[in-house]
Amino acid sequence: MTGTAVFIATTQTPVRILRLVVEPRVSLSTACLNLRASKASISDAYNDFVSLDTGIIARHTQQENYRLDLSDDIAQGNSWQLGAFIGHQLSHAGKLAHCDPSAATELADVDRIIWASGEVDVSGRVRFPISNANWHSRVRCSPMLTDSACPYA
Repeated sequence: MTGTAVFIATTQTPVRILRLVVEPRVSLSTACLNLRASKASISDAYNDFVSLDTGIIARHTQQENYRLDLSDDIAQGNSWQLGAFIGHQLSHAGKLAHCDPSAATELADVDRIIWASGEVDVSGRVRFPISNANWHSRVRCSPMLTDSACPYA
């Protein structure tokens, strides 16, 4: 598979966007875990982020109903928004690399890797509400990305 793999930097582990699809028959967007019927902790906030009345994604893609599958749970905060925003833009352009949960850390078959963390407001401005210590903990939790993809990290 070719395309871009998107990882959301968290303080626990890098979380890969496994799949992102339009779901026209559902009323709410949802974030799930590992292509299963398990909601991610950020699912309600993700729906708000996508929604035309409260969020930003529907304004860019003209779609309001998505299913976002993540490799691991994201328990708190809003720093997942930048990775999700990038994932939506890539998916809309047909350039997001989808993968099976068992291959979430396999990077040989992707064209590029994006590792992102930050908040996106409704006008599309990116905010980085992450302290230096918090940022360093995200880097330390991502050795499989920083060691293989970024030899200078």
